[in-house]
Amino acid sequence: MVAKVNQRALTEEDLESEIPAGSKEQVTVDQKREYVRRWIRNELLYQEALKNKIDQEKDIQQRIEQIIKDVVVTNFVEREFVDSFTVSPDEIKAYYEENKQTFLREEDEVRASHILVKTQEQAEMVRTKLVFGANFGKLAAEQSLDPDTKFRAGDLGYFSREMAHPAIAEAAFGLEKEHFSKPVETEWGFHVLKLTDKKKKGSIREIWEVENLIANILSNQKRIEVVDRYIESLKKKYDIKKYGWAAEGTS
Repeated sequence: MVAKVNQRALTEEDLESEIPAGSKEQVTVDQKREYVRRWIRNELLYQEALKNKIDQEKDIQQRIEQIIKDVVVTNFVEREFVDSFTVSPDEIKAYYEENKQTFLREEDEVRASHILVKTQEQAEMVRTKLVFGANFGKLAAEQSLDPDTKFRAGDLGYFSREMAHPAIAEAAFGLEKEHFSKPVETEWGFHVLKLTDKKKKGSIREIWEVENLIANILSNQKRIEVVDRYIESLKKKYDIKKYGWAAEGTS
């Protein structure tokens, strides 16, 4: 048990189940404490709502029933047809080649990596090591406080000025390729940036930048087609009746 509000408990197992499998080793104790804090806040409000019998109101019950129905349907579809939604690399490539013009950059973008530390002194030390030849990816893995990027060499990907924190954007767009920034302060700490690429507005994104997006598009298309076919087959098995206005103009 890691927390309790009256008789409702939050266990270590409950908390771990909320963390994606690939991120468990990267989650810090401070992040877990923040989760516990939010859990307690929500539990206080939930228990107070129960005292006021909010859960017994008709509209709440209807919404709960609809949520349960949606979850059951989603789980059933995923279990029965998951293999049908798989997208191959060839399908992704074909979609990319046919739709390149939809992947134009709308603004100038840069690609940068960063190492996040707590203090300016630590950031200065990191920058000095980099200037004298230290490996950026290794330093990021060893010292960066950003769990989302530290194990991918600090890579932030491509971003426009509007997509990034103002201080990060100003520093990154002012760098030359392969150069390092001075320490950049944000509310998260101090960053040392390395510029790895620049792209002009109107340039086409590389396939590796958009392959996850394409995979989702194609997978959703397959999902719709497969489920629609399955529903048509179910219509032949089940007794369906519609009455009055509901029976007019629909199949």
